[in-house]
Amino acid sequence: MEKYCRRKLQPLVLGLGLVTSACTKVEFERQELKLTHDAEQDIMDLDLEYIGLVSGNSGLEAATDWLQGVLGKKPRFIAMGWPFEFDLNEIGDEWLLEHVTVERARVTTVEGPVLQLDQSVRFHSIQEALIRASAAIAAGLIQNYGEANLEEEADGWVDADTLRLALEQARRGDPWMTLDDGGLHFHLPCSPVLFHLALLNIADPPQMEERDRFLLRQAISQLGSMAYSNGRLDLAFPFEGERGLRLTATHHVSPRDDHKAFVESVGGK
Repeated sequence: MEKYCRRKLQPLVLGLGLVTSACTKVEFERQELKLTHDAEQDIMDLDLEYIGLVSGNSGLEAATDWLQGVLGKKPRFIAMGWPFEFDLNEIGDEWLLEHVTVERARVTTVEGPVLQLDQSVRFHSIQEALIRASAAIAAGLIQNYGEANLEEEADGWVDADTLRLALEQARRGDPWMTLDDGGLHFHLPCSPVLFHLALLNIADPPQMEERDRFLLRQAISQLGSMAYSNGRLDLAFPFEGERGLRLTATHHVSPRDDHKAFVESVGGK
């Protein structure tokens, strides 16, 4: 499973036009995430509230630089936690940078002292962005697995048949994500064996940390529909007006030795 996640994350992240960091810049005790879509304006808003910010394992200087960049409205954010720590400037994609704006970024200090960050990122021309994402995911999969021995690449509970289906979908140019008034849809290659295995384990996945189980339960609770046919799993997450899609992530973090210095360096800005 570890090898699968490592290899599959690269084309997925590439497809979204994002770059992950190998080391955490900041960590947080809790995050509230809200995703909303305005079909008329063709935009998607990502609202993030980070509660209990501490410096990550990259150290005080990196944490301070990251947060000051956020407050300067640089297009960087963390969604739920590492490895989904993104800095859009690092990829040099001019189209992406022209279609992303940071609408809000402010930090407050509450009793503790505890740092809280409120951030809103807006993605313009979201339909075009999803088309570009699907194309890049396909290109990444073909590059990584087009000439590979899929029997050898299969690892853990991800089988070679699923990898074959993924390559077929990539070569056809079928979308991996679509968005309409009904919500966000994921179109995922999945062998019958993997689908049945997922159904058997979804309520109590083996070797999953409790915080990840908590996120999984939230995602399942907001799942609007699920359909499986001809080797493809279709998942739909409806956006209910202003409520949108909401997730809460919790983490166990211990203040580092530089916690006080981190609070003092950015608190109240």
